[in-house]
Amino acid sequence: MNKKQLILTCLAVLCVMLGISYARRQKGINQEQPSVSAEKTETAQEKEEQTVESGGDTLEPQANFELPADGENAADPANGSSGNGEEGSDPEKEAGAGEVTPAEGEQSAEEKTAGEEAAEGQSEEDKTEGGKTVEEKTAEGQSAEEKTAEDRAAEGQSGEEKPAEEASPAKLLYQGHASIRITTAEGKVIYIDPFAGEGYEPAADLILITHGHYDHNNAELVENRNPDCQIITWAEALAGGTHQTFDLDYVTVEAVEAGYNQNHSKNECVGYVLTFSDGVKVYVTGDTSRTEQMPMLAEKEIDYAFYCCDGVYNMDPEEAAECAALVRAKHNIPYHVIPASGVFFDRVRAEQFQAENRLIIDAGEEIELVK
Repeated sequence: MNKKQLILTCLAVLCVMLGISYARRQKGINQEQPSVSAEKTETAQEKEEQTVESGGDTLEPQANFELPADGENAADPANGSSGNGEEGSDPEKEAGAGEVTPAEGEQSAEEKTAGEEAAEGQSEEDKTEGGKTVEEKTAEGQSAEEKTAEDRAAEGQSGEEKPAEEASPAKLLYQGHASIRITTAEGKVIYIDPFAGEGYEPAADLILITHGHYDHNNAELVENRNPDCQIITWAEALAGGTHQTFDLDYVTVEAVEAGYNQNHSKNECVGYVLTFSDGVKVYVTGDTSRTEQMPMLAEKEIDYAFYCCDGVYNMDPEEAAECAALVRAKHNIPYHVIPASGVFFDRVRAEQFQAENRLIIDAGEEIELVK
């Protein structure tokens, strides 16, 4: 075997080794390009097979390697020198010294493409709208969730600490004698028979007068009055000789019988039944003795009933207790317990009222009106 054939044989072996190395490396190529890798592997194998079958006669040019011309001294791999006296070159080094081999070039391009695609994909995933990273978006999302949870907890706690306020019940101030002030749940102020005691400062929305005696008819005490304040006296309540009913937004006022004694005519006196927006009902008799209507008042299911019982100008405590049994209110309250004087309430006299479900209220005392 001459030198030329030896060189060709070495080159053929080198190509086979490169092909095998190329085929192995193809297995590690990104799976996104299986068809391209397979085609390249088949091409490389075909070239290797053609090279082996040619017996070294035909080779694909590798790098810039040139065969020596006839007559020239071929390079001797044994002594490492070329035929023209220059230092010999290693075939393997020369094969890799020029242009990049197909295996290396293609692999580098593929690796670069795969790497760039992976980097770009990762870069796109890391970015969000507005140029924020996933970590930033996640942190913001967690912060929003925590804030929302805290807000909900704060709202819940606030709701527990401050439940929805219910409307306050109406309040009744017993001013003494037959004088009463009622403040409704809507804040409306009603005065009944103004004369005794204190507490006339709140502006009036309604003034009720049961009859014309001075100890029931001193409306001048109510100096503060709202522009739409109404005054209903016995005259309006008995208009046309019939007991009238007045339906206001915050209360319904129904005039009922009163009088029935020598000091008080039933044609000039009335009592009142007030029904408030929450359904609570209050009955004031005014100056009276037992009336024919009292047994029928039981149907109204009155909550608070006030009975006069001075025993001089009106019925006494005993008769008042009998009337209470007829009306059957939930709470029976003595008032106007003595004739008008400088004293507006006598508790000893009030305790003589022995009605069932008795409730004694001192002058100046205020209670809530509830069902």
